[in-house]
Amino acid sequence: MYIPSLPNDVAGFWIWLPDAGHQDNRQVMVRKPIMVEAEIHSCELRICTLPFYHLFINGEHIGQGSAFPTSRHCYIDSYEIASHLKPGENTIVISTLELVAPMWNMPALPARIWCQILLNGEPAAATDSTWHIAVNHHFSESQPRCHFGLTCIEKVDFSGIGSGDLMDSGGDLCWQPAAEVQKFPGENPAPIGSGFSPHRWECSAAFPPAASGTFSDSYVATCFNYEGFSHLPSGNYAALTFAFSTEERDVEMRVSTDDPYMVFCNRDLVAANQKPLTLDPYESGDSFQPGMEILEGFAVHLKKGWNQFLCFQNVSGNRCMGLMLLFPDIRKGHLQFQRECSNSVSMIGWTLYGPLHTPFNYSAPQLDLTEFQHVPQAVFIPSAENMNDVSAYLSICDFSLDNRSDPQELHEGEFLVYDLGKCHYGFPCLDISGTPGDIVDITCGLRMGKNQIPATIGALGRRTDTLILGTRTQWIRMIPRGAAYVMIDVRQAKSCVKPVFKFISPDSSLGSSSGFHCSDDLLNDGWCRAMDSLIPCISRNIIDDPCAKRRQTLPESFIYSRLLYHLPGGCGIAEKAIREFAESQLETGMIMKTVPSGIYSYSPDAALIWILWLEDYWMYTGDLDFIRTMEPYLTRLLQFFQLLAVEDHVVLQSERAGHCIFLNKNRDLEERNVFTMLNALYYRALVTASKLYSALKMKEEIILCGKLSSVLEEELATCARSPRTGIFSDSFLGDKRSEKSSVYTNLMVLNAGLIKYSSDIGNLLKFCCRNPEELLNDCDSPFLFFILETLFSLQQNQFAFQLLRMAIDRSLDKPCIYATGGNPHIIGITAAGFMIRQLLGVQPEIPGGTRILFKPACNELSAIQCSIQMGENRISVQWNTSERNLQLDIAAEAPVEIHFQIPDGFKLSSRLSSNITVRP
Repeated sequence: MYIPSLPNDVAGFWIWLPDAGHQDNRQVMVRKPIMVEAEIHSCELRICTLPFYHLFINGEHIGQGSAFPTSRHCYIDSYEIASHLKPGENTIVISTLELVAPMWNMPALPARIWCQILLNGEPAAATDSTWHIAVNHHFSESQPRCHFGLTCIEKVDFSGIGSGDLMDSGGDLCWQPAAEVQKFPGENPAPIGSGFSPHRWECSAAFPPAASGTFSDSYVATCFNYEGFSHLPSGNYAALTFAFSTEERDVEMRVSTDDPYMVFCNRDLVAANQKPLTLDPYESGDSFQPGMEILEGFAVHLKKGWNQFLCFQNVSGNRCMGLMLLFPDIRKGHLQFQRECSNSVSMIGWTLYGPLHTPFNYSAPQLDLTEFQHVPQAVFIPSAENMNDVSAYLSICDFSLDNRSDPQELHEGEFLVYDLGKCHYGFPCLDISGTPGDIVDITCGLRMGKNQIPATIGALGRRTDTLILGTRTQWIRMIPRGAAYVMIDVRQAKSCVKPVFKFISPDSSLGSSSGFHCSDDLLNDGWCRAMDSLIPCISRNIIDDPCAKRRQTLPESFIYSRLLYHLPGGCGIAEKAIREFAESQLETGMIMKTVPSGIYSYSPDAALIWILWLEDYWMYTGDLDFIRTMEPYLTRLLQFFQLLAVEDHVVLQSERAGHCIFLNKNRDLEERNVFTMLNALYYRALVTASKLYSALKMKEEIILCGKLSSVLEEELATCARSPRTGIFSDSFLGDKRSEKSSVYTNLMVLNAGLIKYSSDIGNLLKFCCRNPEELLNDCDSPFLFFILETLFSLQQNQFAFQLLRMAIDRSLDKPCIYATGGNPHIIGITAAGFMIRQLLGVQPEIPGGTRILFKPACNELSAIQCSIQMGENRISVQWNTSERNLQLDIAAEAPVEIHFQIPDGFKLSSRLSSNITVRP
């Protein structure tokens, strides 16, 4: 068990800007010259930054981190940097991106920076007022968000930087002495060690272009924003423009913005979204999810002649991206936007008004705006430099591929696409030459069709960043992205630009020593896909999906951990995640679904999975001390669910328990009053908790869990089970079972162990296993794990293996999965875990894996080999079959006892290492 702690000799201060102000999406940098006079043997650099950092030494990118901070803890990273230093003066630069708005993947914490340097073990420097700090004014703050609850896209203007390097010489920034905010370590969030060494980030070789072509903005778009307006007060703002149409017609209008808005056309309300930028107080069924568009479409009637467009926005100071209107039905030039409705006036753009006295909710086209031209530079003229949503703009451009074999340079209106080979999670890195002022966009995508580029906007939101080139342009993205393809397009160039594209990824060896290989090519491909998914999903936090919300969610973390236990170093990642979820516990006892997060994420089914996860961790590690530290959280969580039940009952009612986020992801099950699936999961959690209390020898808690589970079993059977068929209905309302009895409901009943008699189990299995396609409707969700676990536990191996192969086959179509709000990574990761336990046939029989069960799938495969972790032990397994003879080789680094369960009809011939004993 890792116990988080601080080094004994920490020194220095948390530092920040002297004005102590905080602003969303602002890049802040600190620098310190370090003199190296004599030969050095070691130089340790410790760093802790909220919310995260990039570290540069003499202009070289050294690392990025740390693990996402929680509301209670932030993490210290430690680097050995002696090899990066030179005799004389060296420059340390740390950059961070200040985030004020709540995020799906981190809480909104006041930004600050701490760093300490030890030369040859002796203190050399620590952050204080002798360090200098600056805001990078080349980094645009007023950019649209990648998606609701995520950070913004990036726009960096290198044209004014000149020859100076911000990461080395400091460039032209306004450096000033940093302010000492607080003596380190301070209070909340408390700095601790994460237990992991910082990632070594590896920069790829330059990628060759995979495709090239030309593009043009063929359809009508217009926009306005407030970029560059200093000290813009929050409030209600209006923007007015006029458009001339040559004919009367109905058209589609798309709206892109992050803020609440209303759009009136000729005094008619044609578009509105009053959902605030801050997310729902808790995630419910109608909360924004991957798969929901952030580019909204509306029908608009244009009259012949002049049409007035009046937009109102609830602006949150300088952070407002403004608004963009797009007309994908109207070719460019057929609709011209001007500030006045006059054929003799050709002033394009918008007139901005505000802040208005009238609140946003009472905005109307009748308002007299003439006295409210208080916005500085009240006229906005759209241009390539101030376009506010390039992702939306590119979505209405026409792209065509050409046949250039190896393009090395780009001109205005041209693009390149790079194929990364697989999904990477990290930092796009671009070294590009051109003329100062040239404008280049970088889009991270998931696929490239035969005759198309990766989609520029869609279910995963905005994915296009923008660079305005300087004499020297070297760019590394501040926030990591997931990408399989990257497109570079040139929107504006005086001559040509020459890009060199690389990608910086964590140098991860996760899974590299496992080397899974078997006689089935589909399963081998599934293992490779699982590793390709798992590596970008593990970045000191467990990320549900690097291409979507990038959160650490409880259901996915539990399932990913099932594979991590078998990989060296994986148990530590799971332990850290379990602890972070435990520390998210509210005073009520509820454990959050998403950690760390600025979003309150209540979900009763996810909280119950934490109990299953805790037992899983114990089985694979045998770390009873860690279970003992988690016991108070377990007890409070169970007390919370006891309070949810109505008086004199144990069964949970949905009106009190709340919405289930993954048991009923599609909201197609009747989740009212007694929701059967939730109660089945609650039953299993009670039984699991009883096992944990037994290990801790807590007799009263064991007895209580036994009583609660017995009563729940009886109540649920009375409410939901049909006496005639034995099938369980989805829910029970009042005194009546619901008419619908879904397959998933009855699978969860089987999974929980609620059915005791083999005849009843057989009836439910016949009901559930009629159609494999029906069971795979949610193969892209955590419920796939429970389906396969249920089937394997009830010896339905042939059917389970059929489903597993079908799921692997479906995992190829990632874009389709994204379009329906699913997670394509979970399919392969789930399958790989079962491939070890059910195909290779290895799983722990007692906590810690000192005794393992070996039950190979000889009827499914003819050969398999793999090296896995089991607790502290490293075990290599290889077996093959020939004419019903099983040839087996097993080697272990530490003593282990094996319990063989060989399928009927096979004769075993084994070769075991000296550390292995056979249990009769």
